[in-house]
Amino acid sequence: MNSYSSNWLQQLSRLLVVAVITLVSAQPLHADQWVPPKIETYLSSDGASRLTVIPRGIESPLAYFQDKLDGREKAGQRKGDNDRPRGRLERNDQGVWRLVWEQPLVNDVSPVSALVADGGGYVVTFDNWHSAGFGDDVVVIYDKNGRVLKSLSLTDILPEEYVKALPRTVSSLWWAGEHRIVGTELVLSVVVPSEDAFLGDRTYVEMHVDLTTGQPIPPHGPVWDNALASARRENIKTAQWEEKRRKEMMIPLVAPTSREATGWDNYLQEAFWRTAKDWSSTTPLTFVLPSVDLPAAHASAVKEIRGILNEGFDSGYVVMFGSPFAADLAATLEREAMKIGRGKLKDSRIYIAIGTEFWPQISAAFARSGAKLIRIDPKTPIPQNPERL
Repeated sequence: MNSYSSNWLQQLSRLLVVAVITLVSAQPLHADQWVPPKIETYLSSDGASRLTVIPRGIESPLAYFQDKLDGREKAGQRKGDNDRPRGRLERNDQGVWRLVWEQPLVNDVSPVSALVADGGGYVVTFDNWHSAGFGDDVVVIYDKNGRVLKSLSLTDILPEEYVKALPRTVSSLWWAGEHRIVGTELVLSVVVPSEDAFLGDRTYVEMHVDLTTGQPIPPHGPVWDNALASARRENIKTAQWEEKRRKEMMIPLVAPTSREATGWDNYLQEAFWRTAKDWSSTTPLTFVLPSVDLPAAHASAVKEIRGILNEGFDSGYVVMFGSPFAADLAATLEREAMKIGRGKLKDSRIYIAIGTEFWPQISAAFARSGAKLIRIDPKTPIPQNPERL
């Protein structure tokens, strides 16, 4: 595969992950990044016990994300590597670390963090790599033999209205601070939902879990009451945002009147979501051709279009073109399309936002490519896709 194909496929996979998760979410989301999981070691506070977490072997975050989208079991699994994460507890015996237990962990790939009680009587893991705050194993308590004593979801610990108000990104609920173990109690540091929390300036409230039973201890008192009130306020704000967004989505889509590239890029993407049958499972690659009055940007865009159409655009994908400079876009596409090999773009879709006056020559230029051409009329308002509402 050439460099254009490789780069484009990587970009497309990232777009797919962000778009699909964003579309099914009800709240405004922020981007996040996850580095590949690695072996981590966690010491008890007295330094005499340590837990080593060995993640499940994955090819890469990109391979994991793509397999998740495709619904594959053991997403991203690297051949020949361990197919389950493992935990290994050791105790320091006069300077020698001796094995206490080694067991598979309940997580998919790896927990995000862990605690070890003094004496090694309990091990607690937190969250899942790439999906913090989600699942029935957000908090998992293991006993002295490495057996699961209790596996808890966030809603096992917190009211649903509180969980709903927590800050989130496209992959995760960011609910946690610095947890600790005090005797036989797990003290969880939980984010207090607020506008500042969404921006990273977070305060916390403590929740307690009895390690001997794995049961959360119901919270009470003014600090908890204030945290719960803050969560309710955030849920009201979210509901207001959702209603505002719903009204905005009902407005027919029209092409931007400005020459700014970002507006045209957003227009193309929104046009796809409103018109394509596979809007919920596909994110196209979008290109906006800038003005010739910006020679460097224009030349770069032309080179990119040439590369995609003639070197890196494999069959079966979706790409969209648009520009406030319709005549220049038509001439560029016509010129580059004439160089495409016969049938090279079979089973691919190309959306072009352009007027009817340019369509005959563009259609003729792409005729032998095998691509399916779809024209978007910038002058015709596009109604919202009912399925998105």
